[in-house]
Amino acid sequence: MLEGSQVVPSVDTDGHGMVDITVDTDTRLVTIDGWYADMSSDVFGAHLHGGAGPGENSPAVYIVLTQTGGTSGTLFGSRRLLIAQMETFMADRTYINVHTDNFQDGEIRGQVFVPAPAGGAVLAVFCGLQWRRRRRTA
Repeated sequence: MLEGSQVVPSVDTDGHGMVDITVDTDTRLVTIDGWYADMSSDVFGAHLHGGAGPGENSPAVYIVLTQTGGTSGTLFGSRRLLIAQMETFMADRTYINVHTDNFQDGEIRGQVFVPAPAGGAVLAVFCGLQWRRRRRTA
């Protein structure tokens, strides 16, 4: 779930959204698809930031997401992370931030929580975020 209460400092907004993140741990490819709605002003940027847990901010941008703009729309993007970035990602120290004209530091945010590994493919729901973790099989 992307919401204003997760932004640091928190933002009072009706804006909200959700993302689906697919991770291939062998290739370190992270793919993000999502949406946002009811923002206070037009969206001008969205990113996967790295190096910060809940209640912290990080200037490091791992993935710049394409977004449709406006006060409601979609966002998406993918990138093969560097080894150090993947370690940060797997340690739950990344988040998605959506920036608007009214809240240039971010109007809504969602912290990434990666489910514990299990055999085969895993689908889990943490704080409203849906995560798919894929492992290749021989």
